[in-house]
Amino acid sequence: MQYRNTPVVIPACFEILKSLIMIIVSDVCDTLFYSNTTIDYCGFVLRKQGRVLPAIILKLSVSKKSPLFYFLAILSRLCNFDFAKFIAVYFLKGILKSDLDKYADNFVSQELRNRKIDKVFSLIAQYKNARLILLSSSLDPVVSAIAKSFSAEFASSQLGYIQGVCSGKIYFEMKGRKLEILKKNFQKLSSDIIVISDNASDWELMSYAKEKYAVVYNDKQKKFWHKLNANIIEA
Repeated sequence: MQYRNTPVVIPACFEILKSLIMIIVSDVCDTLFYSNTTIDYCGFVLRKQGRVLPAIILKLSVSKKSPLFYFLAILSRLCNFDFAKFIAVYFLKGILKSDLDKYADNFVSQELRNRKIDKVFSLIAQYKNARLILLSSSLDPVVSAIAKSFSAEFASSQLGYIQGVCSGKIYFEMKGRKLEILKKNFQKLSSDIIVISDNASDWELMSYAKEKYAVVYNDKQKKFWHKLNANIIEA
């Protein structure tokens, strides 16, 4: 009896199985998009509402050509507090949650579509069936809208609301708590976790990952992430 040599298909099947159980955890700002989405989203809302003076103040708070930027940067470092974010969120006070959600959908479709970091999008696309989780210290309306565009899960900083109206304050701050929230809020985590981020503050989260990808913008950042043997994505 003669036997035919049949091709071995196990490696292909293994890759499919691997993609089915793979979890990708990604940051948002300067990782998926060339954008500080908190500042850019708040500026977008203010412009849409025709609030010229708050929009100018917010722009000056993040412009390196403005003395206000350096004053807030020094103050933020001394106090370990993000004053630019505080100002941005304060300007949302009094806006209905439903309106903020609508603005977020428009911000994602109108502003972020041209700011994609293609190398990161291509990486995520390689794992078509993977579970994608966005963890971001940006605001929940905009991260929710971004997650919706990916059909992804998410956790983020949360705005405070009183009877459906924004309080102008942060109710929950995600920064520095991503690994804690990942373990607490997302069930059935496999050991095969990919983490993608540009944030030095995500060191703990990146250390937890089986595969890590650091989005870098200069040689100093590249050297920093080499300590963790992270794969480097030059943005």
